[in-house]
Amino acid sequence: MNIKSQIEEIPINKIEVFISRKRDSKGHDLLTESIKKYGLLIPITVVKQEDGKYKLVKGEGRLKAHQRLSLSKIKAFIFNEEDLPDKEIIENWLIENEVRDKLSNLDKARLMKMEFEKNKSYEETAKTFLTAPSTVRQYIAMLDKASEKVIQMIEDEKISFTQGKELAISVKSKETQESVAEVIANNRLSQPASRLVLETARKIEQKGQKVTIQILEKNFSALRAEIKDLKLFLGALQQRHNRIVPHVKAFLRDPEFVDLLKKDDLPMPEFKEEVSYAYKY
Repeated sequence: MNIKSQIEEIPINKIEVFISRKRDSKGHDLLTESIKKYGLLIPITVVKQEDGKYKLVKGEGRLKAHQRLSLSKIKAFIFNEEDLPDKEIIENWLIENEVRDKLSNLDKARLMKMEFEKNKSYEETAKTFLTAPSTVRQYIAMLDKASEKVIQMIEDEKISFTQGKELAISVKSKETQESVAEVIANNRLSQPASRLVLETARKIEQKGQKVTIQILEKNFSALRAEIKDLKLFLGALQQRHNRIVPHVKAFLRDPEFVDLLKKDDLPMPEFKEEVSYAYKY
């Protein structure tokens, strides 16, 4: 395929960054200083869209350096969409992001969806991303079913990708999704605890009631009290375990006691690893 491009200076405010990645701040400072001193040596790569804006393919670091320097334009290799199809854009993003700095799961989901929309095959998409078809199916389902607010909360790291994925796949109502996500974020809940809140929300919906943050918080407060009692019980159990086990181990070092167990055909106690009764939520 003969791909044609041209180099132009284009307005920075017309460039859309579809996939973003975290960068080493020291390296970014050096890049900014280099561009300030020598100018941009390698233009960024963009695809021109029908609305006159540009989709960034390569060069996010260079673009951000220009923004830090308050520059309004940047040199770019400009491709037309028909010359650089989404398949090649995806491959470039994977090279830029996946190999050097791992993409977030949310960005992977976006790329998987783009790839799937082209080939309509979970299996083929999975091959591109070196993962299982079921993973591709779940990631795309999360994007299709999650509310915009839930997606943004994942983006802002207020909830985890896994929490957002389970929420989007399990709950149809976007309003309920957002209420659950708020409770998870406000209480900084772990994965197991967020599942308890999610299960509570589903039970409330099954009764035909509206799921609100207030109801979820009230239910979770009651559950938290139960967990506190459970922790106290498990703590006492752990203390008893810690006191008893050394005595049992001492008995097992006594040949007469071992012979007695064998004589009565009793099982020998085994302590392969430490037992913990801790409960985390």
